[in-house]
Amino acid sequence: FEESIADFEQIHDSVLQGDEPFTEAEARENYGIYFTREGLTEFVSDRVMSDILQEKRTQLRMEFDIPETDEQDYTEDLEFLRAYLHEILNIRIADLSCGSGAFLVSCFSHLQQEAEAVHNKLMDAARGDSSDPLQTSLGFEPFDTREQEIIEECLYGNDILQEAVEICK
Repeated sequence: FEESIADFEQIHDSVLQGDEPFTEAEARENYGIYFTREGLTEFVSDRVMSDILQEKRTQLRMEFDIPETDEQDYTEDLEFLRAYLHEILNIRIADLSCGSGAFLVSCFSHLQQEAEAVHNKLMDAARGDSSDPLQTSLGFEPFDTREQEIIEECLYGNDILQEAVEICK
């Protein structure tokens, strides 16, 4: 631990002097660090999350006998929406070389956007049909509770450098 503090102090001093603390080649050699370009991270997470979410929607549409559409229309079927939100919140993403967490942050963004769209659709439906006792008794939580749930339950990261994990958190 003391050695890592000394390393951080050395890096800090180098940065203050305007020097690069280490080159990318040194980072690879000394720490096994590989930097992934932001565009690639976003591309991969977009592909992965789009495929996972489409698969979940397709499975639920078959289960609820709802026709598949080209659009991401979030059908008006309340049971479908509840089941889909449940499926979104049960997705697990692990990045075992997370570094500072760019991939996990991007995956969070995709999950958050999808869950928020479904959550809002459920909220609109609950406000629109107060005659349904199930809807009025749901007591929907604010969406920020769902965001916290996504962070705590859906995303897992680890890295050989614990400092990187702390940054990711």
